[in-house]
Amino acid sequence: MCFYATQPDGSQVVALRASGLLSVVFDCSGEIECIGPLGPSMNNINEIAFRATIKEEGNAMFVANKQGVARVALSGSELGEFPGIPVINQLGQVAFRADHGRNGARLFLTTGTQVDAIASEQHDFVEMSYHPGLDDEGQVSFGAVTADGFGGIYMGSVDNSRLVVNCGSQFEAFRSAYVANDGRFLAVGVTAGGNMGLYTGVGDGIGRIIGIGDTLLGVPVVEMALNPVSVNAGLQAAIRVLLADARQAILLAEPCQ
Repeated sequence: MCFYATQPDGSQVVALRASGLLSVVFDCSGEIECIGPLGPSMNNINEIAFRATIKEEGNAMFVANKQGVARVALSGSELGEFPGIPVINQLGQVAFRADHGRNGARLFLTTGTQVDAIASEQHDFVEMSYHPGLDDEGQVSFGAVTADGFGGIYMGSVDNSRLVVNCGSQFEAFRSAYVANDGRFLAVGVTAGGNMGLYTGVGDGIGRIIGIGDTLLGVPVVEMALNPVSVNAGLQAAIRVLLADARQAILLAEPCQ
């Protein structure tokens, strides 16, 4: 388990709990102004991807592993600003989204210190999901809508995106999308009517699990949240929902079988 924490003296750290031991892998000192926001994420071999702000430079993506901590990407004029959570796979690669103003958003994949573009709103799509997924072969999964209004779930590698689920005109936007090795998918999508929900399926078959306006425990769901660190390799997902009577619940969602 990895997490951000604030120590008694007020300093921020990235912490790791593994094999029953708690350790600090990175602290807010020297050129580091603050840690976060959003994240961190971790793979199965305790490598951690996280964000931190460097004084007089901007927000950056870092990877912490047994060799130490390395900066893999820096926000600014070249990449844009980082709005979401970096995700890391077993190869130590990191996928993230960067927003570049009028030039739109782009999805990137880092391998070591090399940063490659995967997809772009300026050239490929008019809308892409806020949080990308990443498998252990370096394939980035994301939801996107094309200029003609058709949505789909894509798998992307360097300068090559392929459509794996055709959603037609059912969705106007995606918040996130994840694809398993067997082709099953899990996605948070916004329908043409503006309703957000969690969907699953395989191929072009799409089913709704839960969403805004659905009834749970006898009352409507008014808010839901899912991010990449809440989804495992089997596409089981932990979802937080807010109900109309102010109760909150954490749900375990299973993809289609």
